[in-house]
Amino acid sequence: MAWTKAKTVVVIGIVVILTAGTTVVISPRQSRPAIPAGAVSLNFVNVNAIQALELYGRLSGLKVIISPGVNRPDANIRLKADRISEAEAARLMQKALLEQAGIVITKDGNQATVTYDGSLMAKPAAPPPTMAIPPK
Repeated sequence: MAWTKAKTVVVIGIVVILTAGTTVVISPRQSRPAIPAGAVSLNFVNVNAIQALELYGRLSGLKVIISPGVNRPDANIRLKADRISEAEAARLMQKALLEQAGIVITKDGNQATVTYDGSLMAKPAAPPPTMAIPPK
């Protein structure tokens, strides 16, 4: 395996080394204290998708398998939510990843496979039509 273009990302206490063409597997911690309902707040400003997916795995309790195409430098999301449950946080993150970065999360039992499909990203709203005023 060539280690060119390697990027180290520190994600909530875990170091993940990402290389071109590498599949990343993120497993949730085996045991962790329960987060009380309504205690999750998210404030993502251009958060890298890999970092968001690591948190997604912890909140959802799913083993996250990330395909190589997901690790793109432009795959960032923005999301703000206050006092929501873990399940709602995971749902909002999944929606933001799809709409803002073209990242598809497919759940299957206790794992989620993550792929990239840029055609699924929400398109920016078209500017309003303008009317030309004829000269007098």
